[in-house]
Amino acid sequence: FRSINYRGPAAANLPVDHILLFLQRSPEQEQAVDKLINELNDKNSPNFHQWLTADEFGERFGVAPEDINTITNWLTSHGFVINKVYPNRMLIDFSGTAGQVGEAFHTQIGQLEVNGKTHIANMSDPQIPAALAPVIKGFASLNDFKPHPMYKVRPDYTFSGCNGGTTRPTETGTCYAVTPQDTQTIYNLTPLYTAGYSGQGETIALVEDTDTYGGAADWNSYRNAFGLTAKFPAGTYTQMHPGGCTDPGTNADDGEAAIDVEVASSVAPSAAIELISCAGGTVTFGGLIAMQNLVNGAGPYPGVMSISYGVCEAGNGNGGNAAFYNTYQQAATEGISVFVSSGDAGPSQCSVDFGAAGYQVTSLGVTGWGETPYNVSVGGTDFEDTYNVKFAGASYSTYWNSTNGSNYGSAKQYVPEIPWNDACASTLIANYARGSFNTYGASGTGMCNTSPYNGTTSYLVAAAGGGGASNCATGQGGANTSSYGISEPQCQ
Repeated sequence: FRSINYRGPAAANLPVDHILLFLQRSPEQEQAVDKLINELNDKNSPNFHQWLTADEFGERFGVAPEDINTITNWLTSHGFVINKVYPNRMLIDFSGTAGQVGEAFHTQIGQLEVNGKTHIANMSDPQIPAALAPVIKGFASLNDFKPHPMYKVRPDYTFSGCNGGTTRPTETGTCYAVTPQDTQTIYNLTPLYTAGYSGQGETIALVEDTDTYGGAADWNSYRNAFGLTAKFPAGTYTQMHPGGCTDPGTNADDGEAAIDVEVASSVAPSAAIELISCAGGTVTFGGLIAMQNLVNGAGPYPGVMSISYGVCEAGNGNGGNAAFYNTYQQAATEGISVFVSSGDAGPSQCSVDFGAAGYQVTSLGVTGWGETPYNVSVGGTDFEDTYNVKFAGASYSTYWNSTNGSNYGSAKQYVPEIPWNDACASTLIANYARGSFNTYGASGTGMCNTSPYNGTTSYLVAAAGGGGASNCATGQGGANTSSYGISEPQCQ
């Protein structure tokens, strides 16, 4: 962070709890765990689907107990309290104060002001004794910059029409909300449901740092409104706090949680939906604690784990990126398929975290929560019907009924899709709104420079599907890490 953000050292007695220290196995162990993951997914291998438990993972691929004892003894000698040594033997949770962090790791915890908000963060790279270096990979974080929910709120269109105004152009026809019944039609799920495949026996864990506002009542209301309960009574919803962690209650992220649990149930209505959440620590996001407690529990483990939070790779830091690499790698040995939102901030997830106006950071950057080889990064799409109606001679009646059918469904068939992009950089939006595909150029030419819809609530935003090449998936950062706005091509 630049010096203008610095507001002095944090108080020495400031509590810093739930610091996550990730450990490092030997190169030989690293090769062995990857070999096993390949065998677990090879139908011709005797290890096919012979999933491990957290204890088994720790025994085979974790750091030796004597090395862990050396680390924990060193931490306690500096006054830290050990909260938990996880069964995977790759993670230690401990707590202390800002003063203890400074004394032990030779880095000051400073107070910062960023975009008008007060934060704390380490002001230099932490240091450890050379003797511990072979078995320590890094901290998940030493700052309180928390990841953000990945969703973006769309304009509140009315269903009687899509009239424009100062923030968007007029769209012809009626606006259509996409309901579970529409999803079933558009993606041809009916044959699967008819054959008995609607999520029976599957568990989907949604990682959150909050409960849903209405708990099971809201989830049931959603299912009842769209006819899911009547057709698929086997579906269940549970709010869990794995590992006995503190219930976070409800906070401002409950909108993301509601989306996650409801839409998961809309596609797999017979599945067991589990919201897993924990209260966060000073420098640790509650969802990450919940995730660690889940994959390090005794099982049985869910078949799917879904994460809809993130922070840009450079901002996540080498330790944070390594944390997800290790965690998803372990999940792969336990039979958990991990799906992570690629984000809704277009080419740079850093814009959300550090761009005051949401579009000031131009360096390419993917989310540090979803760039590992052990997860699926899931991006967003948009429908092309409105564009096709205006320019390709299509009709809305090709795709949609003019009135709702059962359970509010109106889709008639598959609707062509495009990558999601609500920014002025979308060539299709530019052509629709201004009659030109040009999005850039001198003032008066491109959509992003001259548009009747370029207010702060309109298209001059970084609102688009994320994704791209990872720069630091393994957490091995390069030298060029001084600025959040710099891509790191020299990272592994």
